[in-house]
Amino acid sequence: MGTLATALLAGCAGDAAKPEIVRGDVTRAPGGKPPHGPNVVVFMTDDQNASDLGVMRNVERLLVDRGVKFADNYVNFPLCCPSRATYLTGQYAHNHGVVSNHQPDGAYGSLDSTETLPVWLTRAGYRTAYFGKYMNGTRFKIPPGWQSWQAKGGETEYRYFDYKLNQNGAIVEHGSRPRDYVDTVLSGKAADYIERRGPGARPFYLSIGYLAPHVRAGPERGCGPQPAPRDEGAFADKPIPHTPSFDHLDQNKPRKLRQPPLDDEAKQQIIDRYRCRLESLLAVDRGVARVVRALRQAGELGDTYLIFTSDNGLILGEHRIRGGKEQPYEEAIRVPMVIRGPGIPAGRTSHSLTVNADIAPTIEAITGAKPRVPQDGESLLPLARHPSRTVDRTLLIDGGDFTAIRTPRYLYVERESGERELYDLDRDPYELQNLAGQRRDRQVEGRLAQQLAELRDCAGRSCRR
Repeated sequence: MGTLATALLAGCAGDAAKPEIVRGDVTRAPGGKPPHGPNVVVFMTDDQNASDLGVMRNVERLLVDRGVKFADNYVNFPLCCPSRATYLTGQYAHNHGVVSNHQPDGAYGSLDSTETLPVWLTRAGYRTAYFGKYMNGTRFKIPPGWQSWQAKGGETEYRYFDYKLNQNGAIVEHGSRPRDYVDTVLSGKAADYIERRGPGARPFYLSIGYLAPHVRAGPERGCGPQPAPRDEGAFADKPIPHTPSFDHLDQNKPRKLRQPPLDDEAKQQIIDRYRCRLESLLAVDRGVARVVRALRQAGELGDTYLIFTSDNGLILGEHRIRGGKEQPYEEAIRVPMVIRGPGIPAGRTSHSLTVNADIAPTIEAITGAKPRVPQDGESLLPLARHPSRTVDRTLLIDGGDFTAIRTPRYLYVERESGERELYDLDRDPYELQNLAGQRRDRQVEGRLAQQLAELRDCAGRSCRR
């Protein structure tokens, strides 16, 4: 396929979009005999908290009730691009090199895209398809390994309406009608991809990057995320959960976090954003049902693994932070993770610590794909098949100005400022009291500091303590 393309307005009559140069072509499908392997579908939301699953009835009914929920699933770096790079590589951020959303050469440009999941799956004989938001800096490039590519890009990347999609090299503009709502469009395209596959076709790996519940772009942000028109006001009366950490600040928290109490205006803005976030997820919820229905009608559902997760969480008033995610606290680093598929029991929950670096090794175990870079995570299939098993594990958590570890009991944080944080999550699950520096916890702090030192520059097997 050439790199210069002109496209008509998607899904309806309209004026042709202006031709644009698209750098990179879609990867050709592999030749030879198709492998005998299951399909993989990954649903990834943007900035979704683990607790938000409660409003997604289809996800609960079709995935949680039919699969295994990982209740203690975390991200290595609670920020969009580092987290997505970890998903694509199975590596922690310090190994894949994407450590911000806006690096000098762009977050996408900092990733070695020649060694990622779609490349490995293409080598394994799989068909690959991507729909939606990818990484900042991708713009209208098509990364290696993707044989079908319909992704957002350019200045419209964070818009729910009036955006552009790169459809296999053709730049297609979408407007402002209800049917143009981006997450609805993405689900429809994914379902169409499944429906168009012929009998005996190669197994596929399909990944959908939804925009919800991320804040919309543009001067008129409203309450933040933009719900589909049919969902506006669906949670207008829903109160925000006021956990003990809401508007709470321990004076032993780092100096940069010591802010005055939230005033009434700030609290109302947080409540409005919380409600819009939940409303925006309803379109994703319907989209999951649509994709599952397409799999069922194509006769593929029983031979497909479905993974639902998010790139990071979001803090909304907890620890007196009005809105943010690049922090080591539970609200930012704990995200949903559900797996349904062959051999996985229904309606079960795993309480072992897991991390987003585990997604790639899990897909590799499902498909037989062979990575060519060390994997810092490990396959979740053993835990998914036996969710009552408990694995004692320590996770590395990185951020812009901190490095931390999360164990089954503790969170230990070292800041660039020299400040330290220690929370006993058995006794203090909301991270209210920083124990760092206290005499009675000196031994625990020393042990955790040693573990962090060992993991800070880990690679491959040494990351899997």
